[in-house]
Amino acid sequence: MLEGGVPEADHARTEDGIPLTTALRASSAVPGVWPVVEAAGEQYVDAGVASATHCDLVDDVRRVVVLRPTPNLQGPIAREEAVLERALVIEPDEESRRAFGDNSMDPATREDAAVAGHRQGQAQAHRVKAYWSA
Repeated sequence: MLEGGVPEADHARTEDGIPLTTALRASSAVPGVWPVVEAAGEQYVDAGVASATHCDLVDDVRRVVVLRPTPNLQGPIAREEAVLERALVIEPDEESRRAFGDNSMDPATREDAAVAGHRQGQAQAHRVKAYWSA
């Protein structure tokens, strides 16, 4: 077993030699909540620190599917709002929000949130397929 109880076989490395478990920890690093992760001499945090949707990176495309983790994000930039207005936006449903609880950073809610998110993803697949095929 390796860090976090990850079996040895799951300790794959990325092309740059960074262990997968390190990359996963970095993808959850939120300053003030979970520590910044150093890898290959650089410091990494969850990309959600900069933006929950990254819609500001979308330029001239016809279709955009946005997985928006929460509907009440504060202060989206104008360009992000413009993309959200024309995108297929999928936000957590009531069951998923209940699974997150009051603190989406609480590790105790991860399993329930993952199960609820998977269920919602399966239920929304037809919408995404129809939108993408239109």
